[in-house]
Amino acid sequence: MRSLTSRDAAEHAHVYLSLLGWPVAAGHSYRPDRGCTCLEETTAQVCPRPGAHPLASHVVVARPDRVDEEFAALPGAGVIAPTLGFDAIVVPRPVAMFALVQLERHSAQVPCVVSRHEAALLVAPRTAAAALGQLSRTVVKLRTGPDGWVALPPSHKTRWDTPPWSSRGEPVELPDARDVREPIALAVKGVAR
Repeated sequence: MRSLTSRDAAEHAHVYLSLLGWPVAAGHSYRPDRGCTCLEETTAQVCPRPGAHPLASHVVVARPDRVDEEFAALPGAGVIAPTLGFDAIVVPRPVAMFALVQLERHSAQVPCVVSRHEAALLVAPRTAAAALGQLSRTVVKLRTGPDGWVALPPSHKTRWDTPPWSSRGEPVELPDARDVREPIALAVKGVAR
């Protein structure tokens, strides 16, 4: 596996594609002096996810043979993955950290990408809706299928808490959402106190 120590978005995109089989797309960029590139297209004064969201409402994935070209055309672009190879359970960051501690006690490795205020736990595709449909939608948000997406590192202010690969550089098997339901439910209750 390639080392992912750089901030090169194309390098990360290639690893997500080749190692994990996840389609990716270039997203908006964050510019320290002017904010997110989406601000040029709208009258909004503040972007809620600067440099870490898709270019359009529908994610258009990059062709594997054009990844370098697409990311070169958008310097500093975020890496966006549509939720096709996984489902994403998006929760406030404290809820995710509480749930991950519970899961680690049972030796479960659940890939988790964190941003400033939220985290996305990645589970097997097409399992989240059935397993987590009853949890509060105000705290737990599900992203699944071609219309859902997650910003992946090195997108602005995103990082892996738990990467989707082992220490040997092999992809980890994504758990079924049923396996994370109880820890997430406990975390929602525990953090709400």
